[in-house]
Amino acid sequence: MNTLTVMNTLTIMNTLTDKVVAGFDGSWHSRPALERAVEAAVDRNLPLTILTVVSTVFDPELSSHEQSAAARARLEGSTAKAMHAAAEVRDREPIVPVSVKVVLDTDGDRLGSHLTGCRLLVLGDRGTSGSRAFLLGTVSRELMRVASCPVLVISGQARPQIRGDDADSASCAGAVVVGLGRDDEGIQVLRAAAAEATRTGARLFIVHSYAADGEGEGAQRLTKARELVDLRLQDAQLGEGLLVTTILTPHPAAESLLLAGRLAHLLVIGSRGPMALARLTLGSVSRQVLDATSTAVLVIPATAGRSTDDWASNRSSQLATPVVQH
Repeated sequence: MNTLTVMNTLTIMNTLTDKVVAGFDGSWHSRPALERAVEAAVDRNLPLTILTVVSTVFDPELSSHEQSAAARARLEGSTAKAMHAAAEVRDREPIVPVSVKVVLDTDGDRLGSHLTGCRLLVLGDRGTSGSRAFLLGTVSRELMRVASCPVLVISGQARPQIRGDDADSASCAGAVVVGLGRDDEGIQVLRAAAAEATRTGARLFIVHSYAADGEGEGAQRLTKARELVDLRLQDAQLGEGLLVTTILTPHPAAESLLLAGRLAHLLVIGSRGPMALARLTLGSVSRQVLDATSTAVLVIPATAGRSTDDWASNRSSQLATPVVQH
């Protein structure tokens, strides 16, 4: 059986069932993401798919024969690394069904089909060379663009140390921090964040910036911001026993989230629609957070639907009413 046949066979496996998908390029940068994907698969009792996207970069210095040979070598090398990673996971977690998908980056228009049934996509924030992973044309960016499920982005940066003047960040150390906007989709984001806080026994911090909330005196805008957060909490029905602290700030959303999430266990943010190209452009809150933070980030698209609802309900079904502190 040649490499292409192996690739096609592996692609068929685990296509329709619910699963966790890990983006994996074989580099050490993608290892932390794979580890978190394994944890999620074990925690959720779901199969794991290791997804590798192989580069088809054209080298003008090579002849057509050499191009074909180089492409074949990249495909075989990437397949071998993915299969080896899968074997390591099976040895460590034999109860987790593991499959491998190896696809070419020329298949960009069909990347979404490889995420059919995906309940959680886990990606690293660095490419194979260590560069940021959300630049135009990168695989992580393209996968986020087509994903309609929650996406967990694992940073390759070293975590900062607590300093004496870090009171704002230190108060959120080890917590789950969620950014809440004005959109109705914030309810899904809140539920996903609450589920993670419940699972880890962490405190939940809700950050809402009213910097762009229009005209009005500061006190009026603050009152409206508090009313909005209270309404979202009431609609979300997060659960009893969950300690929730709200942070209402006049400062820009990305700046406030990065400060609060600097030492957090997890940052949770929303995205309007699928991970549309515009939502990862320079200047967007999502892009600023993903580019700057060393904290793991869970991105909840508005189209996540059942993925997010199940993710939240399965993890926080014991809950009823949150304890809220402003």
